[in-house]
Amino acid sequence: MAGISQKSVSPKFKLPPEFSSRVLLAEDDPITQKLAKLQLQKLGLEVDAVVNGREVLDAISSHSYDLVFMDCQMPELNGYEATRELRRREGKLRHATVLAMTAHALPDDREKCLAAGMDAYITKPVTSEGLEAALSELFPVGCSRATEHSPALNQRDTTLDLPRPIPHQPAAAVDNQPVAITNSRNGFAQQMTAGAAAIAPDEICDRASLVVMRAEGDALLAELVEIFKSEVTKALEELSHALAAHDFSSATRIAHTLKGTAGTFGARRMHAMAASIEHAARTGQADGATAMFEEFRSECERVRHFLIEEVQA
Repeated sequence: MAGISQKSVSPKFKLPPEFSSRVLLAEDDPITQKLAKLQLQKLGLEVDAVVNGREVLDAISSHSYDLVFMDCQMPELNGYEATRELRRREGKLRHATVLAMTAHALPDDREKCLAAGMDAYITKPVTSEGLEAALSELFPVGCSRATEHSPALNQRDTTLDLPRPIPHQPAAAVDNQPVAITNSRNGFAQQMTAGAAAIAPDEICDRASLVVMRAEGDALLAELVEIFKSEVTKALEELSHALAAHDFSSATRIAHTLKGTAGTFGARRMHAMAASIEHAARTGQADGATAMFEEFRSECERVRHFLIEEVQA
């Protein structure tokens, strides 16, 4: 495979000479995907993007990627399952480096990444600095082969440690732990409202996150806001139908995506509400999730108006 030239990569990392600069990005959230694709391109990488685990497997069937950026939570086939199947297909002949992108940084999530065969992970929202730092740990300048740096590469011993996540989150990042919930419909709504308000009572979107986006150009911010407007509206309708039908699997997936979208824009209150609806749906608490939905919809609309004003300012 063609190696990547030194001029096209960051001076803080260097891919092994046998690695191709063409990488695979698996991310179902269109906002996160677009931003991550741009960030990776700025690091000198050519990016092919897919939206679920099945598309990951289809892509690797037609092209041998040396580096894969894998979202953990995707529809149809999640990142863990896709990585397991990737490792099964590879056997002992090769080992693509898989860098997980996850909204969580808990010990259990680290173990899930390791057990699935992933090599490292970074937490969302992903930034250019975070990607560069993660790649620098995996492929530091002066290290000719990935195996000289990361013992997890080309190994099947699940006792090996993944590299620690890079503490790169902007001020917009919030605790991914859902706030406490109860089985009471009213209790759930009250506690959720209190929890979200405690995070950011007056701040709609964290300014630091918007500064990161503006650094890529006002045109990009405007485009991402347009995607936000269309995708969030569609997702809210889908979430409403899923909750009404007690389709908890779909509701969990949709709420998780909305949580990621909120994190990208630094919408802390929206993020907290989405996280708690996700948790309620995952644990089958239909009344709790439904009780919060209308307030969550209102918060999403509040964020939408704020972002439109930011673009027009």
